[in-house]
Amino acid sequence: MKRFLYTQILIAGIVLFNVNVIAQDLPYLYTENGEVKIDREKYGEYLRNHPYNNRKHISKAELKAMNKQDRPDLAWEQEFLRTADPKTGRPMSERLW
Repeated sequence: MKRFLYTQILIAGIVLFNVNVIAQDLPYLYTENGEVKIDREKYGEYLRNHPYNNRKHISKAELKAMNKQDRPDLAWEQEFLRTADPKTGRPMSERLW
């Protein structure tokens, strides 16, 4: 029982540490009167420059030669950016439940 409790505490600590580290690297966040605010222009620039939005453009000839399989990885990247919480920089799936 104690081992389970220690494991849960360790996991929670790691998650909280990672969230704090990620939040510090987000250039569009600022603090005003003790409240975290989002600069909309910088957030838009952040999304435009995100690696998921900067793919190599494909010519028509390359597109025609390409295998036409589903690309779940591209769908996941689009969904990640669409549902990401600006204050954490990631989707907050724990809010869904």
